[in-house]
Formats: sequence, structure tokens, C-alpha cells
Amino acid sequence: RLTLILGVELHLLGDLGEFFFCPFPGGNAGIGKATAVDLARRGARVILACRDKARGESAMYDIRRESGNSEVILMILDLASLSSVRDFAQTFLASEPRLDILINNAGVVKGGQTADGFDLVFQVNHLGHFLLTHLLLDQLKRCVPSRIVILSSGMHFFGKIDFQTIHKSGEGMWKPIQSYCNSKLANILHARELAKRLEGTNVTCYAVHPGEVSLLPPTIWAFRRNCDAGAQTSIYCATEEGIESLSGGYFVDCHLLEPWSKARDDQLAKKSLAVLQSSGPQPFSVPGSSFTQEHFFKDRLGLFIYLFIHSFIYLFIFIFYFIYYYTINSPKLTNVGGLLKMCINARLGSNQVIVIQLIKIKQKYMFGKNICFS
Repeated sequence: RLTLILGVELHLLGDLGEFFFCPFPGGNAGIGKATAVDLARRGARVILACRDKARGESAMYDIRRESGNSEVILMILDLASLSSVRDFAQTFLASEPRLDILINNAGVVKGGQTADGFDLVFQVNHLGHFLLTHLLLDQLKRCVPSRIVILSSGMHFFGKIDFQTIHKSGEGMWKPIQSYCNSKLANILHARELAKRLEGTNVTCYAVHPGEVSLLPPTIWAFRRNCDAGAQTSIYCATEEGIESLSGGYFVDCHLLEPWSKARDDQLAKKSLAVLQSSGPQPFSVPGSSFTQEHFFKDRLGLFIYLFIHSFIYLFIFIFYFIYYYTINSPKLTNVGGLLKMCINARLGSNQVIVIQLIKIKQKYMFGKNICFS
């Protein structure tokens, strides 16, 4: 089977190519890379689609070494350029006879505007993936059963789809955090509507929330996951047998969950897809507005406020969970010292320990299931 991974890096308010996704040394890593390693170990031919050749080659050699699979190939793709997306699709279709799994993984949280005239975040996180998915759709149909995995986020709760600005950068779309939320909502809607349109083709589509990996501020280190843990739900949706009937679903911790109500709006999903497809043979080719230095400053101020609020919320959740665990006499948390020890272990690299303990209790009492961490 051949797997296409779109992007092994996440960019956070810096020059494109800076890696912030994995909290451990050797920053050229992330959920995309962890997913690629796992699938390569299973014997897949993996195509890494990256914009930076040097970093992409480094990741490619790392994945080959860690997986023992030499069938890991680098191809250049810049989702911030729609012409690059089209060129990539043309090159891929001319050189690769199969496409069994498409994983739309790349993401960015960075203020700016693309050469195509769009908000950078919305184009990289959604428009570029949308365009490439539809350019490769016929190939996926020829290689059934095949799957499409689209990374989203719980931040879709804060997203909104404005049809007056969906093709434009400018007021209402330039804020990187808001645009990130918009793009993640759009990704769930895309997966939902695409799954309906692909019914009967044996091509299935899934939206995935990987969890909080390393973008969270220091006050919530204990809730972060390492990259291997963050990749588990993507791997699950790409490989698990028997979930075909759940196509269009939103997966968290390897379980199907209901997204927020706005992401379940079938009319909005249908209209979103129709608006994007209505652009004709050259989608999204509309002029945009300039990105000013004032926007640059506001982006960073907005990020600071967002992280401060996010820290407070997670600190509250942390305290709530501590009280909750303590009242049910969990053997893992018999005293404050035990909790602090778990937090220290989490920060030093074993952060999966406390994440698994917290989420298992959440699953037990809220969903009646455990998660599928390997």
C-alpha cells in the first residue's frame, strides 16, 4: 500500500520551515513524521510532501532509519502556493501508479498572506489540502479501498465560516488564531460532506483531532502528548479495519465523537464544498489585500492573549481533575507529591503517563471506553 503524508512540520509564528510540533530535541519532527514512521514500519511506501527540501530530506532519512523501510520518498509541496499544489499533483500522478491513503497533515499558525491573495493559515490548513484532495480523488477511486485522513482540532469550536470572506484575506480572516479555528472547522465540514459524496465508491474520509501536542504554554505541560501519542488517531483512521461505515466522522483518541454543533451542520458543509468547487478550473484565484505591519503586531498580541486564556483554562481543568481523582481515591494520586511526581515525569519526556491516566478516567466516566495508545 502507498501512503501520502502531507507535511511533516507545523509552523508557529516564525519563518516557514521552523519546527515547533515536537517538544523534544531534534525539532524536525511532529505528528506527520511519527505517522510516517509507523506506516513505513508496516511496509507502506510513504511519500513525504514537504516544502523545505533540506528538512524534508533529513526527515526522510530519519524515517528510513527508524522504520527500516527504504521506500520513503520526498516530494516538494508548498501548500502556501496553489500552483505548487497543482504541480505536485501532476508530478505525483505521472510517477506513482497507486494512492491508497491520503493524510492531510500540514498546518500553520502564522500571520501573513500568500502569493495567491489568501490568508496564509486558511490556505495552508484548508484550501491547499482541499485542492490537492480533489486533484487526487480520481486516483483514490482507482485504488479502492482507499482512505482520506484530514487533521482538524478541538479548536473548531471557535471557528466560523463566512462566505463573504472565505476566498479572501483581510478583516475577519487575518488573525492567525481565529483563522486557525476557521480552517479546522472547514476541515471537519469538508470531511463530512466529502464522505457523503463518496458513498458507494469505497473511498472513505475521516476528520481527526490529534490532541494537544506541544503548542500549549508551560502551565499545562502535563497535558501534552509526545508526537507518537499524538499520531495514534491518524494511524488508527488510516489503518483500522471495520470503520468504513464511520466515514465522515470526527475521531478523538481513536474513538468516534460528536464535534460541536456547527461542525455537524450538513447544510453548511454542503454549501462550503459547493462554494469552493464553484471557482472553476482555477480555484481560488482571486486578489487579496495587503498584510500590514499593524496586523503583524496584532497577531502576536492576539496570540499572547490566547495563550494566557488557554493556560488559565487548562490550569482550572488540571485542578478539577486532581480534586476528582482524589475524591475517588485513585491509587495513582494518593497525595500531592504523587501528582507532582507525575507532572515532573511528564515534563522530562514521559508525558504520555499522565495523559493516559487522565484520559482513561475521562473515557471511563464520560464515554465508557479506554483509548488506544500503543
